[in-house]
Amino acid sequence: MMKFYKLRYCLGFFAVLLSNILVYSQSAQNLSGVVNRYTPVLGMINTCQIVVEDASQFKADDQILLIQMKGAELEVPNNSSFGDIKAMNEAGKHLLNYIARISNDTVTLVFEITPINFDFTQAVQMVSVPTYNVINVNGRISPRSWDGRSGGIVILEALDSLILSQDISADSAGYRGGVRSVANYNCNEVDYFYPLTRADMSGFKGESFSRITNQHITGRGSWATWRWRK
Repeated sequence: MMKFYKLRYCLGFFAVLLSNILVYSQSAQNLSGVVNRYTPVLGMINTCQIVVEDASQFKADDQILLIQMKGAELEVPNNSSFGDIKAMNEAGKHLLNYIARISNDTVTLVFEITPINFDFTQAVQMVSVPTYNVINVNGRISPRSWDGRSGGIVILEALDSLILSQDISADSAGYRGGVRSVANYNCNEVDYFYPLTRADMSGFKGESFSRITNQHITGRGSWATWRWRK
């Protein structure tokens, strides 16, 4: 069932939304390349203020996406159920907001960050959202590659029309793939996981929306798989 939440203003920033509306009235905007800006979110001061690693690429009136990239809990038996999702927790939770003002690396938002309870130890990032009335994609759009803390996402908003003259693609820019293990091992090593101390037994697992542990870092089991259950 879809949930709807009532947005609550952070007191005193109604004018910010008005200034954004004026920006949206401009003519078609050509976009290409990397159109988003990214920074890890380090924590929250209160429901209206967050602390980011680097706010220098952002400004007041920017529309932004807050999204938690990790945090799911997985099943880790040494069998075919390895990597099944036990609980998503807050992984993937996200919301759109606007920047009211910035002081150093403290960002004050237009709307309160509720009711989502972000876990800021699980790779929450802030991403700018280019917003125009009409957008013409006149060159391939792609994200900055995911680095373990931020990136990997393309997001933009066209209030009237989106003209796709070229592609929008995030291929190979998201969670990083596994790394092969260079060692003299044999084909009888078929466990679903091995610890880091036995990395010569199998290749390393790729990333997902759950933080991988050194105890389970190599082996044949996928790190996060979704199985449809009846």
